[in-house]
Amino acid sequence: MNIIHRLRFVADSNADKIAVASVDGELSYEELYDQTDRYARALKEYGVKEGDRFSLVMENSNRMLTLLLAGWQIGAVPAPINIRLKDEDITELVEDAGSSLVIADQKYQNKINESDLKDKAALHWSSSDKTGFESVFPEEVRNRTVSPRGDQDDAIFLHTAGTTGRPKWVRISHGNLAASMGAMIGANLGVNDVGLHYYPLYHSGGIDMTLCRLLIGATTIVGSGWDPSDALSKIEEYSVDGITVVPQMGYELVHQNEINKYDLSSLSYFLVGSDTVTEELADKFLSLGAQPMQAYGLTETMAVIAVTKFGDIDCPLDSTGKVIEDIAKVRIVDPETGQEVDSGEIGEILISGDKLAHGYHNRPDKEREVYEDGWLHTEDLGTVDEDGYLYITGRLDNMMIVGGENVYPTDVEETLVQHPAISQAVVIAIPDERKGEIPVANVVLRDGEDLTEKELQQWFISQDAAFKHPRVVRFLNELPKTALGKINRSQLQQELTE
Repeated sequence: MNIIHRLRFVADSNADKIAVASVDGELSYEELYDQTDRYARALKEYGVKEGDRFSLVMENSNRMLTLLLAGWQIGAVPAPINIRLKDEDITELVEDAGSSLVIADQKYQNKINESDLKDKAALHWSSSDKTGFESVFPEEVRNRTVSPRGDQDDAIFLHTAGTTGRPKWVRISHGNLAASMGAMIGANLGVNDVGLHYYPLYHSGGIDMTLCRLLIGATTIVGSGWDPSDALSKIEEYSVDGITVVPQMGYELVHQNEINKYDLSSLSYFLVGSDTVTEELADKFLSLGAQPMQAYGLTETMAVIAVTKFGDIDCPLDSTGKVIEDIAKVRIVDPETGQEVDSGEIGEILISGDKLAHGYHNRPDKEREVYEDGWLHTEDLGTVDEDGYLYITGRLDNMMIVGGENVYPTDVEETLVQHPAISQAVVIAIPDERKGEIPVANVVLRDGEDLTEKELQQWFISQDAAFKHPRVVRFLNELPKTALGKINRSQLQQELTE
């Protein structure tokens, strides 16, 4: 079934309720789908047909969201692109997706090389003043038609970051999108929830955190460009119940100098993705009256497939909660033999279920590599305890072998941040002639603290196994971040190998 049928059914029962708010204002459920109708008509005016693909190069906004919805309504397949990419990368992704049309924010006129796209796709500029793509908006839409689509039909292409090679377009289906409701079920959140996120709408997390609320009639506040002061303001303005962040974003928010000027009494949870929450950060969340919750997912699983349940005070801090069994199944296997391991043992995480994408566009080689009998090989290492809690312990390609011993960066990081002088720590492996590999600690100290490499190494050995201790320590003013606000491990690795 076309995801729009499900969304409109909910919207009809919540017509006057705020569906979404972003940089270009608020839209009620009725207004959201009225605007969707107009964008659907505009897409058709520009020649987009059922099954066609079109790309978006846009920042988060109501315009971008309704273009995604409009694409689904007419049975087309949006292929949104990371706005931080270089123009040649954007052109390559447009060509790879087979997009016939590119719609971009006017502010990127100096970023996108129109001549490079000339023979590949038509380019149109979008703006809030309706002078570009929006100039063909009809005065009214009398005939609302939703193209029939099956759960298995492609709904959207989402590209992976491409940090390990050529980017891949992941084929997300209408059924995968519908399963986004599972995040709310798994997290024990309801129709009265008001959620805030800054995840880009070209990212599975941004779409998942928006759709999961639109599918049940809740409210989503979609920020554009992470700004902790803006987040605090929005929490107060909209009486936000919960904010979705990566740890770095959460850290920046709770350490804002002006945080006490805002009324944050509505805030009841922080939902954290991409990495686990430190004890210090969790304590900061709790001091604001908000429960630390965590989630786990991938682009190939349309984001969240495991989450902490709101109100579950027994969930261990280093766990990402429990697998949402209505939409996903998980197996933990020995990466060498493929056999399932016992409860509590570490292995590779395999995922199947309603949220699992069907594969990659034009990449049968990669599909054969990571898909096996309906299961996705995530290359993430983890374990499930006897109570069903899932733990992410690292990556197959991040695990280092130090003098014959397996060392996981997350284990070393967890020990490092217990040092009273350390604010943040990220561990990267580099080759070593004697040990094979050695851990390098990239450390940010708390304000006013002082620490030497030798002092930290001696302290670490007193707290943890000596073979794990970082042989090199780099003291940094701040850690590099990706577009999502996640720690950019690739950049740190590159700095160490140059």
